[in-house]
Amino acid sequence: MSALRCFLLGLSLSLASAPSAHAQSTAQAGSCGADLEILWNDEPRTGEGLMGFSLRGQGTQEQLGGLPISSLSLNLGTGSSTANLISLSQARPDEARRDGLPADLFDDPVRYDAFFAVDLSRSMDRATKGPDGAERSRRELAVSLIQRIAVPSEDGSASLLDEKDRLFISGFDDRVYRKSSALDSDRSALRPALAELLEHSPASENTALYAAISDSLNLIRQTRSSGSGPRESILFVITDSFNGRDLAARSNITSCRANDEPLKLLMEQIQALSSGDSRGVRLFILALGEDKLIKGYSPEAGPSRSCRPTTVQKKTVDGHSFRTLTGENGAEGGTIASEDEEDLFTFIQEDFDARWMPYQLRYNLGANHAPSSYSLVVKRPEGSCEAVIRSSGDIVPPIVRGTTEGPSSAEMALVLASLMLSLLFVPRAFTNLGEALRSRRKS
Repeated sequence: MSALRCFLLGLSLSLASAPSAHAQSTAQAGSCGADLEILWNDEPRTGEGLMGFSLRGQGTQEQLGGLPISSLSLNLGTGSSTANLISLSQARPDEARRDGLPADLFDDPVRYDAFFAVDLSRSMDRATKGPDGAERSRRELAVSLIQRIAVPSEDGSASLLDEKDRLFISGFDDRVYRKSSALDSDRSALRPALAELLEHSPASENTALYAAISDSLNLIRQTRSSGSGPRESILFVITDSFNGRDLAARSNITSCRANDEPLKLLMEQIQALSSGDSRGVRLFILALGEDKLIKGYSPEAGPSRSCRPTTVQKKTVDGHSFRTLTGENGAEGGTIASEDEEDLFTFIQEDFDARWMPYQLRYNLGANHAPSSYSLVVKRPEGSCEAVIRSSGDIVPPIVRGTTEGPSSAEMALVLASLMLSLLFVPRAFTNLGEALRSRRKS
């Protein structure tokens, strides 16, 4: 009897500890130049299954975005059968909470060095409307945006950058001002720098915009070797102006087309930061104004000979130059022209989200399939990567994702184990009852 009890007890423990549907594979680096890891797999009883996985670059461990579903294959068991792939998207944290996925799957593993270059020229004192409809200056809009990016709100909701990320604040009118004393993760050091931005007395309508960008790129190059772990450099430029000042020549730029040469030098700086094994820089240009066609300036073709920075910038931002800096041959990131704070923040947030949210792959096994393992293969120009996960369904059939009806597989396992253990005591209970009855008759 004791041997049987041990057997059943071991069986109950194995059932109770069977893996859940959110099993996890070991991260595997392959010839595709990235780390592929299966994070969870909800197997279908019928219909669609849902697999979560990450494909992270081996440098900063950022999620590699833009993965096409055509580059994936999901092989079943040890045979040559493949699942029918339905759709590929990136999971969102709110979906993760709803479906009970581990929160740490949605932690951003990348550490950032974030640099902000803010226009402080007279035009930034022009009024714009805040989220509540009240008027405020463009400069106040810029400071509010920095706070949303870098400082958690009063209700505790997270910002895009956390306490491990380092910040540096600069400003510019016809000169460049370094408002931060050092690249620092201490958020208390951010307050005086932001206060200086608000209190700055603009010296000119001309802006040393390109000089400010160049100065920030130099700071990025100098600070690359400091800090621990993989870090990514991000530069946020907030402006409503054209470049209007040549600091090297100590003179104002009188023609928009005179900016062609300094623009070329900026491009060379950006490309130098991403050469060799360097990680490059992400550049977001947040242009506070409209990007439109006016006399002397075209967003597509750029400025004509008649374009004058101080005149044209009153009607439009220099979207042509900004998109050159963040275009195909420029820095990663992007350019947006808007005075709506929500639009500006959402533009940045979507780029951040795409770089750390894991992928979710919907698939269909088809008929008569009960695979004991899944093999996910990702093909990239550099080669192929593979990650394998053992099916949890070959031990305990998992509940379909999102289903709340009925007990879980772990609960069912515990009930069955308890039932089997209780059966051990039934024969003994009947024996004790018989002995009690016989004893009563004798008495």
